[in-house]
Amino acid sequence: MIIAKDYKLNVWLSDKSYKSKPVAADYMSMRWDDVTLSLEDFIDRIREGYSYCHIYSGNRRLKSEFRYSQVVSIDVDDTCINMNRFIESCSIKPTFGYETFSNGIDGFYSYRLVFVFAERLSSEYYPLVYDRLCTLCGLEDTKDHCGKVLTQLMNGTTHDAGLYVSNNIYSIMSDSQFGIELQDNITCNDNILGVNHNIQSYNNSHNQKQYKRKVAKCNNGLEDSFDAIDMLADDIEQFLNFYGKIFKVIREQKLYFNQSGYCVIPENHLSLFVRYSRTKDGSVINRFKDGEKRRNRLFIDGCIIRKIKPDITFLELLYNLAHRVFYYYDNSDGILSTDLIV
Repeated sequence: MIIAKDYKLNVWLSDKSYKSKPVAADYMSMRWDDVTLSLEDFIDRIREGYSYCHIYSGNRRLKSEFRYSQVVSIDVDDTCINMNRFIESCSIKPTFGYETFSNGIDGFYSYRLVFVFAERLSSEYYPLVYDRLCTLCGLEDTKDHCGKVLTQLMNGTTHDAGLYVSNNIYSIMSDSQFGIELQDNITCNDNILGVNHNIQSYNNSHNQKQYKRKVAKCNNGLEDSFDAIDMLADDIEQFLNFYGKIFKVIREQKLYFNQSGYCVIPENHLSLFVRYSRTKDGSVINRFKDGEKRRNRLFIDGCIIRKIKPDITFLELLYNLAHRVFYYYDNSDGILSTDLIV
């Protein structure tokens, strides 16, 4: 999971905004625009009264035309618990939540919890993720499971409506609350997850054949790795820029501070070593060079990272090792190749 209000996602928005809940005639005439916008802008559009839905082929909101979705919405209708109080009780927080047009009718609360994902969820996988979110939020028996319907649209709201924002962007591959229980449903089929992540396809056939032998088993999220490995081989800086929006750089174990703002570093504290040199302009990173056992050092880096985060996924570890190579190692001779990192 990352926190990013500027995260870009794909979604369909209605071509018109509505100041109240649309009626039948509005739904009949509703048209859609396929847009890419930041999370912050997406929330603004919803508060301006725009409706939203998944991504389809053409302009036809049909189950047979469903392509993917990065957004999972769960409705909580006609409840006695207000939105903020309910979200406080959830083990997983929505990316954002908002009170709907129906809020306040007959004295009850109605609101929508919206979860944004880094992956493109296909028609096979979307219902599984929806059900998992309902379980995590305690909403298995919610009044209306319309959010699970592949053709469902979601109405916006008004600027006066209550709003909750965490800016959490989730990943079913790297967040353990999804990966552990859904692992058995993952197959080696890119269409299941839609793993292109809004980037161009990297198709280096030589590397793809070479690496498929290394990651042939379909576990620990490895089916998501082929595009990532091709991207890494093609352009490590682009790989880091892209996956840096999804994963965090792991440098050391978490330290716990007391109320005065101090902590004692334990003897078994784990952290990655970075070497600096002092110059007249300040300190600069002194990269590990040829003759300094770079491959052995990188292997140890990987072991330490896995000790810090034992449940780390293949992709997150790949990102962290590539980050180490790019910033802390001299790899001008290409010894620390993509093959070696993988």
